[in-house]
Parts: sequence; structure tokens; C-alpha cells
Amino acid sequence: MNKSEKYSEIILLGQMLQERNIEHEQHDLYDGYQITVPLPEPTKEISVIEHQCSYGSIMNLLEIWADGSIQGYLSAKQTLRIIERIKAREFPR
Repeated sequence: MNKSEKYSEIILLGQMLQERNIEHEQHDLYDGYQITVPLPEPTKEISVIEHQCSYGSIMNLLEIWADGSIQGYLSAKQTLRIIERIKAREFPR
């Protein structure tokens, strides 16, 4: 099984972010991937990871670091909701 198949949930999240025109970057990280979503302050970002040591990777689920805390065992859909909620708060209309 190749890396994209093994960690397909983070690939799906990347596609969902792209479809919604949410700025993000995807990088290789260890044997998996990291997606970062920038926030207004220069040192703030949301980080989503999926690799052999991330919380939930054994079940093809994601780990997110946002708002100073880590949450694991999340689907791409759950992670997207968290990102959209934070982005709405950080970039009010």
C-alpha cells in the first residue's frame, strides 16, 4: 500500500479544503503528511497531521492542533468543520 492509500483521509481533507478555496499547504511529514492552514497572526496556524505516530492514524483518522490543543481520531469531515469554525472566528465578515 502506498502512502496516499495508507493516509487517504488527509488527502481527502486537502481536496475538501481546495474545493472550498481555503488556503492551505500540504507537506510530507515522516511517513505521512501535514496540512497547515494559515491564520491572521504571523505565528498562528492550524496543523493537521497523519503519519505513523499521529493520534488516529492506525484507523486512517487525523490529528489536529488548533487553539492551543490537540485533538485526534478525527475524520476529514470533522476536521474540516473545526477549521471552518476557527476561520470564521479569525476572519469575521
